[in-house]
Amino acid sequence: MKRFIILAGLIIATAVSNNSLARLYQWESPDSGKMQMSGSPPAWYRSQEIGPRVFVFERGQLVDDTSIAVSDAQRQELRTVAFERAAVSSEELSVDIDQEAKLIKALEDAANAGVDIDAVAEQVAETRSSAEPETLDPAQDLIQKASQLRSLITAWDQNKVDQAKSLLGILGGDSEAQE
Repeated sequence: MKRFIILAGLIIATAVSNNSLARLYQWESPDSGKMQMSGSPPAWYRSQEIGPRVFVFERGQLVDDTSIAVSDAQRQELRTVAFERAAVSSEELSVDIDQEAKLIKALEDAANAGVDIDAVAEQVAETRSSAEPETLDPAQDLIQKASQLRSLITAWDQNKVDQAKSLLGILGGDSEAQE
């Protein structure tokens, strides 16, 4: 199950990192002391109101830190761009999230049907580690992901067929014993 969660995380991270507008806003909640992360800026981001320090990451790179003072014009520009990008990004990501939810559900169903999710997760991790993201063409990346998903679905289908054959064998054996 741990590897299933890792696999789902890899899939989600890939979808988010492939989104050119993907940004991550990170801050510590003053109430709980826990680190908070969001794809949208918090309400106080680069505003004149005081709030927790916000780190902004884009595609894994730190692009802003609210502890660094900027001019009012820069502050307003950063704030405007952040909220505009968050609006566009949330629209684009809503489709990705629906697809990811379906994929996660398919993975859960496959795991419940007896597919070795650990083996699939290892295969995906090996494939990801051997591929260099900078040189991987987006079309090739999509083909590779589709191939991995196809393999998972094929394994799940085969498992269902095997289960049905087993059930038919059991039922066939019972009917002969009754005659």
